[in-house]
This record gives sequence, structure tokens and C-alpha cells, in this order.
Amino acid sequence: MQIAINQKRLMSELEALAKISELEPPSITRVVYSDADRRAREWFRSLCDEAGLHVRVDAIGNVFVRWEGSEPELAAIGTGSHIDAIPHAGAYDGTVGVLGGLEAIRALEEGVGSIEDIDKSMMLGCGHPMGPLTLLDFVGLDTTYYITHVMFDEFKEKRFASPSLLKRMVMAGWYGKKNGKGFYDWSNPENPVPQDAALRGFAK
Repeated sequence: MQIAINQKRLMSELEALAKISELEPPSITRVVYSDADRRAREWFRSLCDEAGLHVRVDAIGNVFVRWEGSEPELAAIGTGSHIDAIPHAGAYDGTVGVLGGLEAIRALEEGVGSIEDIDKSMMLGCGHPMGPLTLLDFVGLDTTYYITHVMFDEFKEKRFASPSLLKRMVMAGWYGKKNGKGFYDWSNPENPVPQDAALRGFAK
């Protein structure tokens, strides 16, 4: 089955978001909690309201958007990223993850394809450049640990709870590439060494 999202709409929204910046395009500056970031969040919420989605904002400003499908008893599917931007960032840094997630929901609403179709189109079409454990080390295990708490608080589903291994690693001060120890030993960033043997102790 061929999947085709509304590319014109998505690109138009990415371009509109890029204009909400403290600098003139093509550089984007939308530092978190700045006026530009606040305006971008309000703009994004207006898109969600237009799409008939439920919006919730937590105490530190994370925006959660939920679409109740035809079978609300089924487990939720999550996606997301960020729309703030460090000084002189690119127009697609983070924003594709957020607006792409919104477009995926719209594609489901409009009957473009099934959940599996849309998921597979992303997996096969994007060709992720690194494995998930390497990516976790790059993101930061402490950051990921915090995200699991936010996700669990929002959805109250066991699958979003922090895995025991992740908690033990973070409590031991293993944060990933940033401090040299994670799923890999990053003492030599050019040749990271998998930490299978060491992690067996954490998994107990």
C-alpha cells in the first residue's frame, strides 16, 4: 500500500513555524521559555485545537496532545520532539518530530493508511542511522529516565514506565556518552565498547 501524507500542508506549517524566531530566516532562534518559544507553542496549540485534539500542558510547559480514536480502550501510541530551537538552528531541528507526529494523526483521521502502514513507511523510508541503544547514549540516559516519568504520568500505562535497568544505570551515574558510560563505554568515542558484561550486574 502506498502512503501519501498531505505534503503541501506539512511543508506550509514547517515554513510558518520557522518564521516564529528571534532572528531573520534562514537561521532560527527560539530558545526555550523565550517570547518566540511561547508564541510557537501557542501557534502549535491552535493547530491542535483546529484538529479537534485534546491538549494538556504540564507544570514546566510540556505540551501533550491526544487524539481519542474509535477504540479508546486500546493502548496509546506516542510520538514527539521539541519546537524550541537553540541560537542559529535549522528550520527542521525538532519541528519535524512534532509536526510530523501531528500529520501522522491527521493521516489516520483521513484514512490515508493504517497505524501499521504509517509506522512502516517511517521505518523503511527513514532508514535510521544508528541503533536504539546508541541513540539512548547520545540522548542521555538521565534525560530518557525523566521522559519515561513524564510519559507514565500522562498515559498511566506500564509500557511507559522506566525499565529497571535504566533506573539502576542512572542511579549509578551512568548517563551515556555525556559522561562516558552507558550502554557503551565512550572512553574512546571513535571506538565505543558495548558494556554487556557490566550491565548484567545492573539487571539483577
